[in-house]
Amino acid sequence: EGGENESGQDGEEIKNKKRILAQGTDLFNQRPEKGIQFLQENGIISANLDALEVAHFLRESPGLDKKMIGEYISKKKNVEKGILEVFVKSFDFTAMRIDKALRLYLETFRLPGEAPLIFLVMEHFADHWHKCNNEPFANTDAAFRLAYSIIMLNMDQHNHNAKKLNIPMTAEDFTKNLRGLNGSSDFEQDMLVEVYTAIKNEEIIM
Repeated sequence: EGGENESGQDGEEIKNKKRILAQGTDLFNQRPEKGIQFLQENGIISANLDALEVAHFLRESPGLDKKMIGEYISKKKNVEKGILEVFVKSFDFTAMRIDKALRLYLETFRLPGEAPLIFLVMEHFADHWHKCNNEPFANTDAAFRLAYSIIMLNMDQHNHNAKKLNIPMTAEDFTKNLRGLNGSSDFEQDMLVEVYTAIKNEEIIM
């Protein structure tokens, strides 16, 4: 009998936790800090704001507004608390070409609106991707430049307003723009053409 009672209690506990998570998600979508605070108050995230628990919540909660996730992880105080770093490191980019890794990364949140914040989330991405893949480029800066160029290429190929005004970039333009940016040498041309083709054929939704 005791066993039954215990499983009943467990069921209640799970239901309660789900309810708290749903409320926390709603609050987060209005004001991210409020949502996290609510989850702390209800024991889902520890009071000292454990970066790992926050990253888990951001990655695993299906109802979160991606725009709000982008705003939250790029906020100065959250970067200082290591939340952005832990969030980025929750991805395994091993043996993944940079555009595929970037696609996976940008599926989980929307880039913030301001250029310095975009640079910040992209620098963390480039650093982590580069290390996951045994540093295939001259340095992290080269990985960052290529990742940023992929975002610009994605906009160039798929932004319909831009399309009306401009002729979309060719593979040749793309490779030419990146000349000498892998340290002081070039990126592997075949890889750049593969990246170009992948982005041209399928937009990264941002």
